[in-house]
Amino acid sequence: MRRRAVRRSWIFGGLGACLVLLVFCLALGGDRKPGDAGRPDWLTLSISTELTADEMPAVAFAHDLHTEALTGQDCTVCHLKDGERIRFTFKQAAGKDYAADMTVFHDNCIGCHVETAQKGAPAGPTTGECRLCHRSTAPDDSAWTAIKFDRSLHYRHQSNGRILATSAKDEANCSACHHEYNADTKTLFYQKGAEGSCRYCHAADDVPNENANGETRSMRRASHDGCVACHLADRAQHKDMENAKFGPITCAGCHEKELQAQVARVEAIPRLKRNQPDAVLLATRFTKQLAASPDAKPAVAAVAFDHKGHEDTVESCRTCHHASLQKCGDCHTPDGAKEGDFIRLEQAMHAVAADQSCIGCHRSAKTAASCAGCHAMLPPQDFAARDCKTCHGISEADQTPHVIKDPDARSAMASAAVSRRAPGVAMPPDVDIPEIVTIAAISDKYEPVRMPHRKIVKALAERVGDNTLAKAFHNEPETLCRGCHHNAAVLPKPPACASCHGPMTPTSMGARPSLMGAYHVQCISCHERMGIEKPAATACIACHPLRESKQNVN
Repeated sequence: MRRRAVRRSWIFGGLGACLVLLVFCLALGGDRKPGDAGRPDWLTLSISTELTADEMPAVAFAHDLHTEALTGQDCTVCHLKDGERIRFTFKQAAGKDYAADMTVFHDNCIGCHVETAQKGAPAGPTTGECRLCHRSTAPDDSAWTAIKFDRSLHYRHQSNGRILATSAKDEANCSACHHEYNADTKTLFYQKGAEGSCRYCHAADDVPNENANGETRSMRRASHDGCVACHLADRAQHKDMENAKFGPITCAGCHEKELQAQVARVEAIPRLKRNQPDAVLLATRFTKQLAASPDAKPAVAAVAFDHKGHEDTVESCRTCHHASLQKCGDCHTPDGAKEGDFIRLEQAMHAVAADQSCIGCHRSAKTAASCAGCHAMLPPQDFAARDCKTCHGISEADQTPHVIKDPDARSAMASAAVSRRAPGVAMPPDVDIPEIVTIAAISDKYEPVRMPHRKIVKALAERVGDNTLAKAFHNEPETLCRGCHHNAAVLPKPPACASCHGPMTPTSMGARPSLMGAYHVQCISCHERMGIEKPAATACIACHPLRESKQNVN
């Protein structure tokens, strides 16, 4: 019975999730062969997850190859229709039992192959050629790449006049996609102000749910039943519309990396309002603590979080709100709660390895080309060495019980603190930035290097000038200088590099590089990480002109 249940679940779910996929995948191009590597459309078709000795391996199915062959026919050749919408479940494979499900596949697949061959067209395997479909491994690695439904793609759907609202309560078209589930009526409905990511309900796999017709569909099934079916309906309804652009109905259209890169991006995206504040005060003292002790002092200075500013830097709300659009503190409490997997608020905000945490996100942002030239060379700071006040800037004295209890007061305090932040990267005055720095460490062979020091400093500042994260953390004049002048006081005059880095001779300096090594690693690595092509790493004389005497020798 257990095995039968597994198989039935697969038919409703996984089978649907693979042959569900059926229309989410189409042509890679007529010049590709079934065995070509790099296809994004390989599906694994199986009606059993536990093979026995007398059962064939799963089927490796090239979906686009089959779709291309069905010229002039629609998806109902293989899939069922629910009203006007395609449901991407294969024919009548209803999970009755293993033998019945196998018969459905064999009758339809082999029958289609035979019928196609009788018409004189190239066709697939027929009876007796089992191993041409049933393979122990897929013929080649799939090039399937997940598509990111980011802010740009979301806005393109939101602003599409052909996507209409399905609820009278919806003055936009959010109800076309966003819905809640009514367990009593077993129907979907739209609730204004409750819109969230599809992934908040639809997980990677089907989830048994006694209230939702037996299951909550996987993200793959839900997206194909919704997105691909909508794209198909749009094409059918507006097929005569001149110059109309339609959403993809192919595997490649959504899941081939090269085609994803061709999707037009909207750069100036209006802000998507979903009851979020412009700024919010993040504090670790909540009403619960105040109720226990009205005079309790906050555990740490609060953070004035620029919510609006962060929205422009992320792909979607899920970048931070990974499980729901609730406040972080609703799940991650100061003491830890089941809803937040017992991860405390402090841990959630400071976890170095978590993309959703403040510290983790900031750390990954430093890998960008404009930042990596300096930050890749700087050793990571210990937690205790960080300047907490950069974020925790609201004094404890300002965190009165009145402020903590009043949402409007918290928002006003946060907005005021955000508006006071520096408008740009802090820079020392020009008089403290030498225009030219002469490096003559190997002047016996080469002319001294005349490094345009001030020009380099200003170029670095310009690169990060519109970066809000850089503005917040480069808040002192010497901060930008520390990318090169590390481990020493910077202003007004830093020590020479040779003060710490000696000549290239055996020393007891351990991992500290020699002077020449320090210069080359610092300069060349910075150029490479920041994408500065000239001078090239091998173009020695671009920085070190040969002395006249050396040139005459040659």
